[in-house]
Amino acid sequence: MASNVIILFVYILTFLIGLPTNVLSLCAFAIKVHTKPMPTDILLLNLTVSDLLFLIVLPLKMHEAASGMEWLLPYFLCPITAFFFFSTIYTSSLLLMAVSVDRYLGVAFPIRYRLLQRPLYAGIASVVIWVSTSSRIMTA
Repeated sequence: MASNVIILFVYILTFLIGLPTNVLSLCAFAIKVHTKPMPTDILLLNLTVSDLLFLIVLPLKMHEAASGMEWLLPYFLCPITAFFFFSTIYTSSLLLMAVSVDRYLGVAFPIRYRLLQRPLYAGIASVVIWVSTSSRIMTA
């Protein structure tokens, strides 16, 4: 019972901090990508979208935690919630990895990175990450 309260507290805190900050990030990255797209900005925009999808289903997980970890909502919401909850965790992790790789390449190989840097590559990497995590969750 105490663990359910802790889980609920963490979910609420995550939602209250995460939603406004990610909406603000979405606005900032959308403007930045629209004016002058850089690969890191595209990856961070996708990371923000992934985090917002996670935050959208978090109230359903809050309800579950408040109900003693029993699913009392309509059944069709359970697999949808589980899909978005877990796939966005994996998507966010992989997008953070892609941002780290992008930054590493920029530091380790600055001249070559500048010459080969294209926003299209970040877009392709984002699509591959979204598709691979979604298909992996659906087949699990």
